[in-house]
Amino acid sequence: PEVERAPPPPAVPPDDDVHLPVAAGMARDLHAAAVAAAPPPPPSEPPSALLDAILAMILMRVPPRPGADDEAHVRWLQQKHVAFVQNWRDELGVLPRSTDAIDPRALPSAENAPPADFPDSS
Repeated sequence: PEVERAPPPPAVPPDDDVHLPVAAGMARDLHAAAVAAAPPPPPSEPPSALLDAILAMILMRVPPRPGADDEAHVRWLQQKHVAFVQNWRDELGVLPRSTDAIDPRALPSAENAPPADFPDSS
């Protein structure tokens, strides 16, 4: 025996209720509540002079692409620089501070160097 099925519900456009004043008012209220409850945007992170300097040293060694004039090459370098900084921020969450650089005065001097027969850790 065949099972009798109920007819499908009538098709209602998904946006049909937005024209109702109650639904529109609720949507405005929900939006306002969400905006009010949203956490403040994170403080603007200053550019990283350390990362900028390292990237400049690396990128300035990249030769221009064949057929690219100087202006196009500089634009390409700038795009790569911005992309690298954004990728760094996305992956690591924060840019290095200039204070993260090693102070050359903190490096071992020749007089404090390990003995010549000291095993190399690399």
